[in-house]
Amino acid sequence: MELRIRLSTPPDAPTLARIARAARASWGYPAEWLDLWSPKLTLTPEYFDRHLVFLATVDGETAGCCALEDHSTHWMLEQVWIAPEAQRAGVGKALVRHALRRAADSRPGIVRVHADPNATDFFLGLGAELIGAVAAPMPGAPDRRLPVLEFEVAPR
Repeated sequence: MELRIRLSTPPDAPTLARIARAARASWGYPAEWLDLWSPKLTLTPEYFDRHLVFLATVDGETAGCCALEDHSTHWMLEQVWIAPEAQRAGVGKALVRHALRRAADSRPGIVRVHADPNATDFFLGLGAELIGAVAAPMPGAPDRRLPVLEFEVAPR
């Protein structure tokens, strides 16, 4: 398996949106929720201009992505999506570690993530600390919350 990570560009957006939807669907979410999330799962050209978006390929095929947003006082890890067929193969770990290294190289400090509840253990396993939760209501689940996790990245 040859895993590569590169900066993503706007032409990658449709592929990344398909992967994001498939990744969310693999957790068994209802189609109604997937439809409501669709705008947030589709990256705009402006998003690529403002943030670092990393794309992973496995043997030349797009397998996942993640984004690093600079919020000046901290970083946010966003859009962490792995194609279902590439899950549990190390792609997500490689992408997140890559983004954390980029944050550490650019401005060490805090990297936060508002995780899908299904991904909490993944981020904890990479060394994140659970620091709270934010409201994320959905139809039929008004009390739904997203865990907030934090990594502290030091200069290398």
